[in-house]
Amino acid sequence: MSNPIYISQLAFTTGEVSPDVSSRFDLEQYKSALLEAENVVIRPYGAVAKRQGSQYVGQVKYSDKPTRLFEFTTNTNNSFMLEFGDKYIRVWNYGIYTGIEVTTPFTSDILFDLNCNQSGDVMFICSGKYPIQTLSRYSDTDWRMSTYKLTEQPYDEINTDNGHTLTV
Repeated sequence: MSNPIYISQLAFTTGEVSPDVSSRFDLEQYKSALLEAENVVIRPYGAVAKRQGSQYVGQVKYSDKPTRLFEFTTNTNNSFMLEFGDKYIRVWNYGIYTGIEVTTPFTSDILFDLNCNQSGDVMFICSGKYPIQTLSRYSDTDWRMSTYKLTEQPYDEINTDNGHTLTV
């Protein structure tokens, strides 16, 4: 009985190739190609990893309206899933709805226009239609939505008070 021969393939940057060219070992791309790449993601530097999946954890509030999910990670590496829907955000943790719901101005027609950026326990939510909103987490059971107030105006009126001077 003969021993099997194993050939190492170090990168898969070509991706999946057509069966029509699968035996064209004379092509340069052959060395980094896959005949079948099902349920995988090819990384920029050639490695292959399983694709992310999803899991059903519960029913959204309104099944007849669009819903969008965002991740909220706390500083203790605990993640929450935020269910954005028509004028609400619901908080999920470890696949369980926590019972926390926050009212928002965002209607379902703009959910996919939202841009969210998190800094610490505050998520800044921009829509292009409403003023910037902040979703703040004070504890796992205390979440609050408010309008972001800009404290500095970069193009405020010029100070015309000549009564105050600065001497160096």
